[in-house]
Amino acid sequence: MKTMLLDLGNSQAHFALSDHGQILGELRINKADLQLTLAFQLTNWLKAQEISPKEIRSIIYVSVVPSLEPVLEVAFAKLNWSLVKIDKAHMERAGMEVQAEGVGADRLLTAWAGWQIYHQPLLVIDIGTALTFDLVGSHGEFLGGAILPGPGLANQALAWGTEGLKVVPLDWPDEIIGKNTTHAVQSGILFGYTSMVKAMSEKFAAQMGGQLLRLLTGGWAGTLSRSGQDLGKLHPRLTLEGLQMMGARPEVNFQPSKYHG
Repeated sequence: MKTMLLDLGNSQAHFALSDHGQILGELRINKADLQLTLAFQLTNWLKAQEISPKEIRSIIYVSVVPSLEPVLEVAFAKLNWSLVKIDKAHMERAGMEVQAEGVGADRLLTAWAGWQIYHQPLLVIDIGTALTFDLVGSHGEFLGGAILPGPGLANQALAWGTEGLKVVPLDWPDEIIGKNTTHAVQSGILFGYTSMVKAMSEKFAAQMGGQLLRLLTGGWAGTLSRSGQDLGKLHPRLTLEGLQMMGARPEVNFQPSKYHG
């Protein structure tokens, strides 16, 4: 039987269908479009891939938007999927020592996934709505990190906070010197965030005493990875990989949605 994976972030819900460790397909739905017709949306998406919802036994998800979880769980109940929401307790039972307070389950999950893959000290750089840096020590412990606004949020903030600027498409300009306002904003955000990621990574590495494996993930990771600079190893599906690995653990207990029936 197949399993659905879900990374519910601040901007969108990222679904993926998993079967024996392989991703069969992915679906992204903007947060504003998540509604009580979600079961219908998911069914249509699966039918387009010639897959019946009955072939899916369960869904495993991580969320940073608690207010939307009832909408999701109603949809999962309609589809008769059992579910589990990953939280800090799951990470600790999986062997991760968390040495920081109030850390979101999504950050812990991606950090744990990186450790499971590489088994060495590493820095997970997740470039999404927020830009997060999460540090994992030599024994797989979560040491802490840093949080900043992501590139898209910076783009929106310039438009919200000024009269003369607007949201621009974040495409790489030909050079750093912007010859018009659009190119100037593109340059400032893309070259600026590239420099920020590089500088912050160096500071974390220095704190750890030298070299540090860097993993680049999140919705903006692919864009910044085209900077021509070595920002880290690109892992665009690191959260989904973490959900896959977590779902295979024997202590993870899938339950019917509380909205079932």
